[in-house]
Amino acid sequence: MKGENSLQLETPESLLNDGQHHGRNVPLPWWEHVPGGTKIKDYFASTSLHGLKYFSEPSRLVERFYWIIAMVVVYVGLISSLYDQSKLFLNSPVLMSLDSSTTPVWDIPFPAVTICSENQVRPSFFNYSDYKTRTNMTKRELEVFEYLTMVCDYNATESGLNFFSTKALDEVHYDIWDRCSDTLALVWLNNYVPDVCSMIQPVLTPSGACHTFNSLPGNRLFRESIFSSLHNYGRQVESIDDDIIWSPDRGYRGKKVFNSTPWRIRGGGSGQDATFMLNLNVIDFDDTCFFGSHGFEVILHSPAELPTPSHPSTYVHADRATTIKIVPEIKTTKEELRRWDPKLRGCFFDDERPLQYFQYYTEKNCDLECESNASLSRCGCVPFYHPRTRDTPVCGPEKYDCCFESIAESIDPDSPSFQNCNCLPACFEIEYRISVANFQRNFSTATAKGFQSGIFSGNFPENNFALVTVQYQTQKVIAQMRVAVFSFTDFIANIGGLLGLFLGFSFLSLFEIIYFFVLKYYKKRSNKRTDTDN
Repeated sequence: MKGENSLQLETPESLLNDGQHHGRNVPLPWWEHVPGGTKIKDYFASTSLHGLKYFSEPSRLVERFYWIIAMVVVYVGLISSLYDQSKLFLNSPVLMSLDSSTTPVWDIPFPAVTICSENQVRPSFFNYSDYKTRTNMTKRELEVFEYLTMVCDYNATESGLNFFSTKALDEVHYDIWDRCSDTLALVWLNNYVPDVCSMIQPVLTPSGACHTFNSLPGNRLFRESIFSSLHNYGRQVESIDDDIIWSPDRGYRGKKVFNSTPWRIRGGGSGQDATFMLNLNVIDFDDTCFFGSHGFEVILHSPAELPTPSHPSTYVHADRATTIKIVPEIKTTKEELRRWDPKLRGCFFDDERPLQYFQYYTEKNCDLECESNASLSRCGCVPFYHPRTRDTPVCGPEKYDCCFESIAESIDPDSPSFQNCNCLPACFEIEYRISVANFQRNFSTATAKGFQSGIFSGNFPENNFALVTVQYQTQKVIAQMRVAVFSFTDFIANIGGLLGLFLGFSFLSLFEIIYFFVLKYYKKRSNKRTDTDN
């Protein structure tokens, strides 16, 4: 029974209303204002992540502001560090490092040596000087004259000739290739090679028809489907061995294989070189071609490539003894990078980027095909020195500008043609750096005393002979190897280290999040359903 003086207990609601009535507004904690805030508060109170537990406790304004500032600083530092690590992993994943072991030069092929004589036109075959003053020429004479004008002067005329016929070019080129034995002789590893022209590959460069020593045989260099259709198929050297002796990515098949192309030296010491005796044949020479100079262009390149202007080369003057010292540069790639995207690793393995003409992928072979395709697509023809079949039109003087504009566009990084080419370096490649020394020699006097006796017939005047020796400058080479700056495991370890440093995060922390926001949530729902059923 309640009396008038009996005490009445105030409910919390009445206290709250009384407090509001007297102006005492008690703020609710933050988790009461956030949907699901209680679960977040429970997670903060129990997690092992640093600093979060302070947000699960009632605190004063100063303490709360302090921890907010601290967490902002920590998370900004964490995000910045994670961004730097991710950027490094995605944009600079591969590093060129030095291999831990050295490679002897006798384990790699001797470079292919291409020799281009400046005697590209013999007056006895075609009197270029005489035809300069002629006005009436047959179609064949006009084509030969225009071709020689391009080769000798690197220029075009106003003849209006759009295309060269393959037959006319073959006449000029075969005349030079057929004179191989009158142009060069070889001493290989201190042994005279009596029939060197049987292993000399005919090639074309911007300088004209040339001879290449130690190139892969034609049926190993070019694809089988294209080899028999090449314009110079009849002069190609073929391998009769069904086995592949050497390939750029796998090297030599056996350590003791020395008698098959591409050749290699047998060890260190003197005499492990190639010496070429070159005959310009100035008795049958037109001085108006190449502006009266007398000599040879020598280009060194990989046996798996055709010579191009981007390969190291030197000019060898007649009546000079020239020594070319070579230093190989070997670049390899860790096999573990094969599963990476080629653009990330920065190179192609041989089986990843098949070429139209060549069996083996190299960056220079790819560039050569790209230039040829760009010229054929835009101008309807290709330069005479590009790989081509007999049915491919050859650009004449009238197409000269179009041809070289298309080639220039194909090597411009900002052009669509360059992007379509997609020519990355090869993952395994050998390049050769050269240094050259020249010595004056009077070979005309030496010839009279028996020099070259039995090799080249007849007596020759001055500025006719040249002697070229190609040899290694070093016996061992340290290869460069592409390796991963970060493997995926290293990347995860670095990310985990940063998360642990800034937040104390680990994989267990991840399972804590799953537990509090998934498993515990469903557990509570299950308990509520059980209570309702009861």
